[in-house]
Amino acid sequence: MDINKLQTKLNDLLASSDDKLTVLIKDLYSGEEWFAYDAEKAVVSASLIKVPIMLAVLEKVREGCFQLNDKLLVREGDIFNDNEIENPTPGEHSLLKLIELMITVSENTSTNILIKTFGFDYINEYITGVLGLKKTKLERYMLDSQAVLAGKNNYTSQNDMYLLYQKLYQKKILNEQLCDLAIRILEDQKFNDQLSLYFPIEYKFAHKTGSLAHLSNDAGVLSIGDRLLYLGSMAYSCKDVKGNNALNAVLGQTVLLTYNEETNE
Repeated sequence: MDINKLQTKLNDLLASSDDKLTVLIKDLYSGEEWFAYDAEKAVVSASLIKVPIMLAVLEKVREGCFQLNDKLLVREGDIFNDNEIENPTPGEHSLLKLIELMITVSENTSTNILIKTFGFDYINEYITGVLGLKKTKLERYMLDSQAVLAGKNNYTSQNDMYLLYQKLYQKKILNEQLCDLAIRILEDQKFNDQLSLYFPIEYKFAHKTGSLAHLSNDAGVLSIGDRLLYLGSMAYSCKDVKGNNALNAVLGQTVLLTYNEETNE
């Protein structure tokens, strides 16, 4: 793989956009860095924060405090009905179901139920103490506009997300069974309109997207050839209120096409 060729293409792509990005492309096992831009910068995470929340919840399962089939109550007043794919109904739902909804369709009601159940303090202690993340923090519930007005938000960085996925794939957290479960859930992601938009269906991309006003995030692990590649792009301060999914899609396509061009020569 000619990394210089890829870096030239990606630098040109970033230079062509007025939007701000942080980007990291890095081999998950060797640590070989293919491309990095502002990878240390803390940015608003949007729904990327749901990945460390999932891992924190699964840690309580590993400890035996909870089981995946334990039921949590969702009340009528908890439900946002903001998700076009699936919203939970009032009643009891298994812990596993709420985790799946939180990740695969980025459902916010289930996320808030999990935050309320496990608590901000515990989740943040897991993020810093177990995962060892430096720029990632959970400060507010999903869709909490009052908290945002009060200056609270959720944050992460490319380097943090890389470390999270590295520990997950190398089975340095949880246990083998729970790591495999988390990866399968991430591979079942239903929102594939950013980095993976142009990926052929046979490529596995275990990832999470996140969108807010003027922001588009996507980060995860792409199985490419015999490699596992961390691929993350976070577009923030975008001119368009809808963010810039298209830029992330072209970035992902550029990585894949460049890799395939090089390996097929």
